[in-house]
Amino acid sequence: MSGHDVVVCFGFEADRIRRQPWHVARGIALGLLAHGRRVTLVTDARSPPGGEPFGIVALPRLFSANAPDPALREALARLAPDRIFVMIGIHDLLRPGRLHLSAPVFPIVAAQPFRLRDFLRLPAAGLWRERHLLRLALLAALLPDGLICRGFRQSGAVGLVFVSAAARARFAEIGIEASLVLRPQVEPPPLVPAQAKAAVPTILYGGPPLALRGADLTLRAFEEASAAGLEARLQLLLRPDDRPALMRRFLARVERSPVRTSIEVVTEMLTAEAMHRRFAAADVHLLPFRMTVSDAPLVVIEAGLTGRPVVVLDTPGVAEYARAFGGVVVARPGRLAAALRDACG
Repeated sequence: MSGHDVVVCFGFEADRIRRQPWHVARGIALGLLAHGRRVTLVTDARSPPGGEPFGIVALPRLFSANAPDPALREALARLAPDRIFVMIGIHDLLRPGRLHLSAPVFPIVAAQPFRLRDFLRLPAAGLWRERHLLRLALLAALLPDGLICRGFRQSGAVGLVFVSAAARARFAEIGIEASLVLRPQVEPPPLVPAQAKAAVPTILYGGPPLALRGADLTLRAFEEASAAGLEARLQLLLRPDDRPALMRRFLARVERSPVRTSIEVVTEMLTAEAMHRRFAAADVHLLPFRMTVSDAPLVVIEAGLTGRPVVVLDTPGVAEYARAFGGVVVARPGRLAAALRDACG
């Protein structure tokens, strides 16, 4: 094994590693490991996961204002890596001094660089109700391109790392060509026993009940497809989020659906094994993201790994992953119902 890489990631807690952007950090660490590198992940998590194939160093703090914390400097001096990968948000380029570290630095931007027009993909009510998830994305969209470029130059970074070609292309538009796309290593789910085919197909949506994720579009597309003659069942695996009012509002909408008897709703947190079983049992995955705050949503990859059709909107950071698995990408929400009927057929 040659060479030593360090991945610096904030908040790499054991209960977060199946969520983004922490899953990206873990996936890149695993990918580097698979290419014969020695890997250490440095984090400020209080309870990092155990049993990982790479080393983990937990520190009280990673950064202080616009500079690396002394504890991080000491840890890096001890580890003596050849390269350092740092998970950042686009707004972190306003503090380029944080990236003045002891080895060549590659910031990992695990978020889409939005333009203001991208927020028009959301209905006004959804934009307001989910503003807590969009604050940093909106801040990044408001940053002048020149300010981002200056921050990159002042950081001294060798190049930016993206997990989607769409994100890389957007940064190239503003003049940052020193970048590459590094697809995270994704562990395939365990095999589950084959099940007898049901009389009608099952369509699955997995995720919180957010307009960002297209939960409302899922319900509407299923209703329209059913009205056009599709016989199927919709399974909504609604992950509880930190806004119970959003869950109550969406569940009330489900109860008013004219096809309520064909919809199954699951609102508890499922184990990874239970999720894998439900994903594998579904005939079609419907994941019409309007926007993705973290690039390359894990749920699209997990759905694609089942080998079943994945239907998505043409959304940056989502469409290219769906296409990689042979999924169905539609240009606008009004075409989802027809795509759903074709996928079920």
